[in-house]
Amino acid sequence: LQQADVEDALRTREDSQRKGKDQEGEFLLLDREETVQQALVKLRQWNVISAPLVSVAEGGQDYVIVGIVDVVVILQGLVQDLDRNEGKNNQEGAVRQFFQKKLVELPNWFRDGGFFLVPWNGDAVPSLLEVIQNVFLTKWPPWTNHRAVILNEQGLVGDILTQTDIVRYVYEHMHELGELAKTPIKELQLATVWNTPIATLPKSTKAIDAFRLMLKEYMSAYPIVEEVGGPLLGNISTSDLRGFLPEQVNDLELPVIAFLQRHENRALVPITCIEDDSLSVLLSRMVKHRLHRIYIVDGRGAPVGVVTMTDILRILV
Repeated sequence: LQQADVEDALRTREDSQRKGKDQEGEFLLLDREETVQQALVKLRQWNVISAPLVSVAEGGQDYVIVGIVDVVVILQGLVQDLDRNEGKNNQEGAVRQFFQKKLVELPNWFRDGGFFLVPWNGDAVPSLLEVIQNVFLTKWPPWTNHRAVILNEQGLVGDILTQTDIVRYVYEHMHELGELAKTPIKELQLATVWNTPIATLPKSTKAIDAFRLMLKEYMSAYPIVEEVGGPLLGNISTSDLRGFLPEQVNDLELPVIAFLQRHENRALVPITCIEDDSLSVLLSRMVKHRLHRIYIVDGRGAPVGVVTMTDILRILV
């Protein structure tokens, strides 16, 4: 990681993995004058959970990055508006009004750990170790950083480096990890595995209550179980709000499983590992299935821990 640099990680992408970037190489940028609804539709279309928020100069050619909008920022604003209107009859009207807000009106643009700006020129490309230590393992309290904007010489977005890029690079250079690659998960001393009981949600939990809990506990996802201590049924995360429309507000009252079945075109049961699986097995499943977290389950299929990409980066430095 000391010898590898940002460009090495970016080169490992396949065309299908260049999220947030179109065929012409342009990135998704959200204008601060766009509405919440426009942003959610674009995030869904581009298959990303966040994008730089920009102020576009007159004429529409140049822009200045003023922040970052992601699904959690939108969720925070939505929950606040719903709570203010709790008990009133026109919840859908309140949601419609929220979805027409301009992005500039949302609270806390810098979330998702903050879009850290990592400028470089040809002589000073940061090493992956530097980026991991100074960006991805540096908290923007209380959140963890997940991505970094790479500026070009004009100060515009040249690329966006994510945790996924780095984990994929590590996976493709697994042979350099030596014995670490063969180490069982249970021996990696990961903070999010087994130190404390993993927080789960019973399948009867309403979707809106799950999202509220994510905000309260600063979590981006929860495993869903039949009942406490039961087998893993699914996973609900903030990204499940992408593409959400105001007329779907009543769906937030659905149990989490029903909400996911209605809004997500994917298998509900997550890819898992067991504690005896090696780091190489975990990395393989994480990269091949494009996951940000993998739940660790016991012999009954009940979740006993979770390994995130942030955990992976911590054990590498």
